[in-house]
Formats: sequence, C-alpha cells, structure tokens
Amino acid sequence: MYNYRYTNPNTSLYQAEYTLYQAVSKLFAKVSCASLTLDRLKLYHAELSEKGKKELDKKIGLLVDKYVAGKVCFPAMDICRAEVKIRNNADGTHSFTFTDGVYSFCVSLTHNSVHIS
Repeated sequence: MYNYRYTNPNTSLYQAEYTLYQAVSKLFAKVSCASLTLDRLKLYHAELSEKGKKELDKKIGLLVDKYVAGKVCFPAMDICRAEVKIRNNADGTHSFTFTDGVYSFCVSLTHNSVHIS
C-alpha cells in the first residue's frame, strides 16, 4: 500500500537551495540552467506558501549578502550572462556553479551559511 502522506525529509533543504539559486542569480544580468535538477527544486519551492517564500527569500538574501555579494571576484557580473551547472552531492545536497566561460564560482548551503568555492 502506498503512503500518500510521505514528505521528503529534504523538502525544506531543497526549498532553501532553490531560493539560494534565485538570490545568486539576481547578481547577474541573465542566468541560464539546463539541468532538470533545477526543475525538481523549483517544484519543491512551489509548495511553500507566499509567507514562507518571503521569509525564506529574506533569510537567504541575508546569507547571500553576507557570504557572496562583494566577496566573489567576478568582473562586471551585474552586466554578465552566466550559465549554471548543478552538482548532486553524495549527501543529497546540491552545489551551484555559476560561470561566464572564463570566471566561475560555486555556492552551496551549509549549516546556516553559504559555502563558496
């Protein structure tokens, strides 16, 4: 028998990861991503209420301001087009690599902070 009430234990993580992707994407003029993983994360994000989305946007926005904006040496990123590649990590999390073909950086969520590499 199927359990129709099953909730993925990573749902809140995936919602936060999609919000992270959106927040970092705002640092660029245009962003594209061909990964189907992004569509899956977007579906988890769509399950949030509008209030939940606003709260998560604020929380992740603060993390991006603290850990990404101004700390990444990426010339003219505000007028640049970036491509995003998503890596599925062994622990179920995801890493987002933003690149313009010359410069790149990778972001992921780790215990209430954003990791950059």
